[in-house]
Amino acid sequence: MDKNSVGFQLRALGILLKRKIDSSEAMKRFENITGMQRWVVKLLAEQQQRDVFQKDVEEVLSIRRSTATKLLQLAEKNGLIYRESVDYDARLKRIKLTPKALELHQIIMHEIELLEIQIQAGITKEELDHFFKVIDKMKRNIE
Repeated sequence: MDKNSVGFQLRALGILLKRKIDSSEAMKRFENITGMQRWVVKLLAEQQQRDVFQKDVEEVLSIRRSTATKLLQLAEKNGLIYRESVDYDARLKRIKLTPKALELHQIIMHEIELLEIQIQAGITKEELDHFFKVIDKMKRNIE
């Protein structure tokens, strides 16, 4: 295993970030909520002004239809979302957040703000700008 591999380091950082968020006292109140469900809540919270459908979740999270179906069923079972019909197409069901999910979103955003402060400690603006440029190049390289 090459610890100087970009992929290895990105994975390690991702694991550390997940552990940090999952271990926070605020998130322990929602311990049965998976990371993917949190991403759904964040997506829906940021798109409250428009209708969001399963296809949107699939596209934004880059997941397959079957994965999205299971993810949304679990989020519904956990009381985070509900689906409702739209007037203009009986086949479509828009996905809406429950009050529990809105509370979770506030907690997530607060935890992310705290984590961003901790992550960026001791890093200059120039270093961050360079980091984001490199990350953007890497993403383009694999797209």
